[in-house]
Amino acid sequence: MTGLKARKISLQEVDGGDRGAAGQIMALIKSFEHKSMDRNSIHDAIDATYTTFERDGRRFLQIDSYGRAAREMPGKKSQSIQLDEKSARELFDILRDAFGFR
Repeated sequence: MTGLKARKISLQEVDGGDRGAAGQIMALIKSFEHKSMDRNSIHDAIDATYTTFERDGRRFLQIDSYGRAAREMPGKKSQSIQLDEKSARELFDILRDAFGFR
């Protein structure tokens, strides 16, 4: 894809740690950076859920992904990422550019 702006990805640990109560990885994404890769592959399909919430006057989107059916504990939450307004706007712009959303 051409025309994509470089965006730095950095993770801010949530609530003083990088693992949730159930052991899943948790992170608040602060920013995005485009990175070219030599080899890309399509990953296995999984389920995900999302929620929105407010904390200290800020709005957040949390996306939780769940394990593949072949895992030892299928359906267990495996990763959580959170976006604040700034990182959500960056992701919105990336999706618009990558998929031609209007």
